[in-house]
Amino acid sequence: MFFFFLEVLQKVDLHPKTNNTDHHTVEVSEEQLILRRGQAFILTLHLTQPVNIQHLLPLKFTALTGWCLVQCCIVISILSPSADVPLASLVLLFNPWCPDDSVFLSDEVQRQEYVMNEQGMIYVGSGNYISSVPWDYGQFEDDMVKICMKMLNVSHLHKKHPAQDVASRCDPIYISRLISAMINSEDDCGVLEGRWEGSFASGVRPTHWTGSHEILRRWFSTNCRPVKYGQCWVFASVMCSVMRLLGIPSRVVTNFNSAHDTNENLTIDVYHPMDRMMEIPSYDSIWNFHVWVESWMTRPDLAEDGKFDGWQVVDPTPQELSDGVYCCGPASVKSILNGNTDLNYDVPFVFAEVNADCVDWLVRSDGSTRKMFTDSKRVGQSVSTKSVGSKKRLDITDTYKHREGRLYNTKQHVVITFTGTEMERDVFHYAITRDFSKDSDEDETPEEVANTETDEAREEVESGEGVENHRPTDTSAMGNGNETREDNDRMGNSVTNATTGTGAEVTIDSTAPRVSMEFQEVKSPIIYLFKISFYMLALFAFLITMKETLGAFGVIY
Repeated sequence: MFFFFLEVLQKVDLHPKTNNTDHHTVEVSEEQLILRRGQAFILTLHLTQPVNIQHLLPLKFTALTGWCLVQCCIVISILSPSADVPLASLVLLFNPWCPDDSVFLSDEVQRQEYVMNEQGMIYVGSGNYISSVPWDYGQFEDDMVKICMKMLNVSHLHKKHPAQDVASRCDPIYISRLISAMINSEDDCGVLEGRWEGSFASGVRPTHWTGSHEILRRWFSTNCRPVKYGQCWVFASVMCSVMRLLGIPSRVVTNFNSAHDTNENLTIDVYHPMDRMMEIPSYDSIWNFHVWVESWMTRPDLAEDGKFDGWQVVDPTPQELSDGVYCCGPASVKSILNGNTDLNYDVPFVFAEVNADCVDWLVRSDGSTRKMFTDSKRVGQSVSTKSVGSKKRLDITDTYKHREGRLYNTKQHVVITFTGTEMERDVFHYAITRDFSKDSDEDETPEEVANTETDEAREEVESGEGVENHRPTDTSAMGNGNETREDNDRMGNSVTNATTGTGAEVTIDSTAPRVSMEFQEVKSPIIYLFKISFYMLALFAFLITMKETLGAFGVIY
C-alpha cells in the first residue's frame, strides 16, 4: 500500500510563505521552505487518485543523511524510492522559540534583538573614551542560507568525517566551535584573512567594512577564497551574522584593556633586568579593546544542573590554537566569573582576557626573578554590548568578574557582603590553584602584599646596578585580532606589548569612523618612583655645585 501511495503521489506543496511566517524565517525567503526544529508545519500532498490515508499513518519524513526533522542545519529531501527523484526540500534551523531546544531564549524581546535584528553597534576606542560603530549583520539576505550551508560543508571537520559532522550539527556547542574556526582562514578555507600591519593594497582595509553580507558574498562567489582583510571586530561581526541566521541567539561584545596571555599563566608579565645586556622576551600584550561573540545555549557537557547554561564566549579571531585549530570557545561566561578554568572550551584564555594580573618582575644577573609590583585592576574594563531594543551601550563587566560592593551567595545560602577586591582575589586564586581553601598570603591584603614585594625589590635594586627597562622589538605576538598602527586611530584600538609598547604616529582616513586613541606603554609605578628619586638627587647635586661655584666668586656666603 505504501509503494502504491508513492506511485500516485504527484507533488508536494510545502506552503513556504505560511510556514516560514510561523517559523520566523519569512525574512530569509518566501519561496524556499526554511523551518525551525521542534515546531509544527503544514504541507499538502497532491495525488493522482484517492487513497485511504488511514492505512499510511503515521507518515515519517527522513533526510538523505538518515536524520529526521528534529535535527538542524541540514537539507531535508522527500524521496520516492522507486524513482529516486526528490519531490521537495527544506532547511531546518535551531529554534530559540522552542522550550525543548538547547538554544531556547524565553524573552521575546531578547529573541527579536539577538536573532532577528539585522542592525547592531560595535563598541571601540578605549576604556576612557568609548565610541560606537554601526554594523549591518544582514543575516536574512537572499543568499545567506546557501552561504552558511556552504560554510558547513567545506569545513575541515566535514572533510575529515562527513557523516559524523552532519550528525553533530544538531549541537550548538559543535556548531559554534566550527563556525569560530571557519570565519578565519588560518588553517582552512575560511571567510576572512587577517592583517594587522603592512599594506592593504591587495584587499579592503578592515576599517572600511560596514556589514557582514558583502564579506560573505565575496567569499561564496570566489569559490571560498578568503576575503582580505579582517580584524577582531570584523571577525566577530561576521560570525554573529552566521549564528543568528542559524537560529542561535548571539551578540557582539567588546572588552576594553583586553589581555592576550600566551602561556595561560593568567598574568601579563613585564621584565626589568638589572643587567642592561640581558635579553628577556615576552609575548604577552594588552589591547585597548578586543571584540568577540557571545552565543546563548545550554551546556550539558559541563554540568547536568544547568549551572553553566546561558551566554558563551566564542571568538573567531585567530589568536591561539585550540585542539590544533585556530578557534576559541564556547567558554561559559559563568565559568569565567567563577574562575572554573578547568572547563571546556578555552576558559583560561578568556579568563585572562578580562581578569589577568599585570606583574612586573625584577630579573637578577643570574636569571632569577623577584616580583616587584602587581596590578590586578587594569585588565578587563567596561565590557560592553548593545542594549536590547536601543542603541545604548550595556555594560556587562559584572557578568565576567567580581567588583566592589557585590553580594556573594555562599553554598549555605547565606548572603555575605564582600569587598570587590576580596571576592575577585579569591576567584583569581581559585582560577590558578583550583582551591579556594588555600591562600599564600592569608594575613595580608593584596595591597599589602604588593607593597611588601615593592619594598623588597627596591632594596635589592638600590644595592645593585639599577633596573634597565628592557623592551625587545619582537612584535610577533601582537597579531591577536586587532588593528595595525595605521588603522588603530580610526577604530580607537591599540596594543601594548608587555615588552615593546611604544608611541606611534597614525594617519587618519576621513572616510572611516574616527576615534581618538594613543598607544600606551606598560610601565610600573616603581619605574616612575626610581626616575623621580634620580631626578631629585641630580637636582640636589646641581644646587650644591652651584652654591660652591657662586661662593667661590663671593656671590653667596
